[in-house]
Amino acid sequence: GSLRMGVSMGELWREVRHVVRGLRRRPGYTWAVLLTLVLGIGATTAVFSVVNGVLLSPLPHDEPEQLALVWLVDARPGFYEPRNAVTPADFRDWHDQQQVFEDMAHWQAYPVTYHDDQGPHRVDAVLAGDGFFEVLRVNAHLGRTFLPEEDVEGNDDVVILSHHIWQNQFGGDPDIVGKTLRIGISGTSLSTVVGVMPADFQFLDRPTDLWLTVGLEADEWDNRRSHYLNVVARMKPGVKRDQAQAHMESINAGLTQLYPENLEGWGVNVESMSDAVVGEIRPALLVLLAAVGFVLLIAVVNVANLMLARTLGESRELTIRTALGAGRGRILRHKLAESLLLAVPGGLLGVAVAAIATRALIAVAPDVLPRSGMVSIFEGGVLWFALAVTLVSGLLFGLLPALHAVRLDVSRGLRDSGGRSGASKRHARIRGSFVVAQLAFSTLLLVSAGLMLATFRSLMSVDTGWEPGGVVTMNVTLTGQQYGESEDQVALYDELIPRLRSVPGVELAGATKFLPLHGVMWTWSVQIEGKPEQRDGEKRDFGYNTVSPDYFPAMRMELTRGRNLAETDRAGAPPAMVINEALVRRFFTEGEDPIGQRMYAISRAEEVFEIVGVVEDTRHATLDAEPEPAYYVNYAQLPFDFFLREMTLALRTEADPASVVPAVRAAIAEVDPSIMVSNVATMRDRVVESTARTRFAMTLLVLFAGVALSLAVIGIYGVFAYSVGERKREIGVRLAIGADAPRIIRQFLGSGGRLILLGVGLGLVAAAGLTRFQAGLLYGVEPVDLRTY
Repeated sequence: GSLRMGVSMGELWREVRHVVRGLRRRPGYTWAVLLTLVLGIGATTAVFSVVNGVLLSPLPHDEPEQLALVWLVDARPGFYEPRNAVTPADFRDWHDQQQVFEDMAHWQAYPVTYHDDQGPHRVDAVLAGDGFFEVLRVNAHLGRTFLPEEDVEGNDDVVILSHHIWQNQFGGDPDIVGKTLRIGISGTSLSTVVGVMPADFQFLDRPTDLWLTVGLEADEWDNRRSHYLNVVARMKPGVKRDQAQAHMESINAGLTQLYPENLEGWGVNVESMSDAVVGEIRPALLVLLAAVGFVLLIAVVNVANLMLARTLGESRELTIRTALGAGRGRILRHKLAESLLLAVPGGLLGVAVAAIATRALIAVAPDVLPRSGMVSIFEGGVLWFALAVTLVSGLLFGLLPALHAVRLDVSRGLRDSGGRSGASKRHARIRGSFVVAQLAFSTLLLVSAGLMLATFRSLMSVDTGWEPGGVVTMNVTLTGQQYGESEDQVALYDELIPRLRSVPGVELAGATKFLPLHGVMWTWSVQIEGKPEQRDGEKRDFGYNTVSPDYFPAMRMELTRGRNLAETDRAGAPPAMVINEALVRRFFTEGEDPIGQRMYAISRAEEVFEIVGVVEDTRHATLDAEPEPAYYVNYAQLPFDFFLREMTLALRTEADPASVVPAVRAAIAEVDPSIMVSNVATMRDRVVESTARTRFAMTLLVLFAGVALSLAVIGIYGVFAYSVGERKREIGVRLAIGADAPRIIRQFLGSGGRLILLGVGLGLVAAAGLTRFQAGLLYGVEPVDLRTY
């Protein structure tokens, strides 16, 4: 018959009813196809909704593609760090010399203490320099933003509220502008509210409650040593990031010639704001999107296999219909209608499943996914994507069976009595190729998931240099006005730490300024007395921490030589410090004893500390970051008042760490009820939090790999079952004339084994080529890892 594409609505409706009756007669086949499609389309749509919300939707700023962050880069060999704050003098020179930005402004993220009638509260703040809100092109919802003259010391007693804190702490008071707040550790500083930001305003996806001005002193703009200002800028229209990068590198080269002692070895990095917000999660999400795409391909192949098997089972019926005059166009319409009638409900159910899965993804990874508030399954782009996936999937898995149906040889089909014709062999090869493809995709996903499992195992087994089990930590802030002098602060901790050791269940109590996995240490350029001065290009800045003597035992950080800091290491006694092994390797030759040597910060050469002990290296910033050189001093010998206003307690307990928290809080209140306690967590919780991104990617990859393998196994079973059913007469004849049953089984298993080996082999080869794109997510394992393979 001829292939007639013109069709009336009546004919189309009759075709649809005929397909529906056929599907109802085969509920097992129908449900198998639907469930496979729901799984593939649902998973793909859920992951795409996350990718769309996090990566594809624009940032909530005017022309966000023109916004950038500008950093100093520590480009010295072995010490590459792409994001470093700048000095006030650096910023001033950049601002005055640049010609590619409309404007640039400095900012700092800083937690502050806000006081109300209920007491002090810890809130997140951003200290915004002159022009900050103008760079972002945002106006206040109420009131105004900062004026240029308010970014000056003595005139910086102004504050802007976030919409969230305005609603939750102040009940959305429409007259809030002009009122004063008590902000600062002691609560004595009064700041006037000048504005409230819009509800949808968010900077770098950071939770921010208050905006304050920086208020630098006039002579601070000549500071070229202290790196503490971050920079945000808006590129001029038509300027691309690469152009801005080249321009800033040129400026930095000129400044380096003028100030080599400050800028030698430093570069510049112009980073798009989009990369700053989502750059770290982008590789993981793209790998997950590719993985779920493979799952969808496997699902489509599986459904195509099922439909082809069914079409082959209907070959004789279709042949007879063709012989009786049914046009090939009608048969083609019938098969394509069947595929679309399966795909559409599969897609609708898949969207419903995706809505549930998306909420689950956000719930299990709230701190992993930036911009999670932008993720929605019902966003227009996601729904169009789901529709496109549904229609393309339906056409793909229906195409091959439809083409087979219209190419039936009527005369051969009527003569065929069920034996193995050449067409049957050809169809067997097609079904076999489907199995090979499914196994290859599944193997690729299994390898990818295995690499993430190996990464997670490596992170959890890394030698951190401290023991997280049995330790609970909390931040304490001295809010009382009586702690204005360092002697008063030291006296408080001298009383508080012994009191905490007496709490039932507490074995050891230590204090530190910088806790592992909870922020980086302060850094200072240091020099060993009597050693040659460092050469240009060598790293000079090393971690500086202040601790109590019991901090090392509480964290079980082992001393490798010398002694621990002691209670006698305090004001009036010879200054003492403990250094780590990484700093020993940096400054001392093999076999040289550092004990007794003297070290000082270059900017404070008058304060020379004697090295009294060496502690083992610790993983401080992240689990996958190599230990950096660091040194520790007793808080009682620390010369800076502001350091001791806020400390972190580390308590090693004899039982469940969380069980002692109420008693610890009560003990702190007994010493001084004005002490604010915040951020209570066990060290195990902090370890889990630090691995959240790896665990998120690993969990989803393992899930997708498991689904893919299950679909592949189902596909293998379907091919074997159909092959056996197709050759049932042949097998019966062979058994009747005395064939050996185990031999027949071996023949079937042998043919299947060849398909499996081919599919797995192709999958391993594909994995060796594609998992290199996953390298940025790995730690402690190479993309081609034989154990994983």
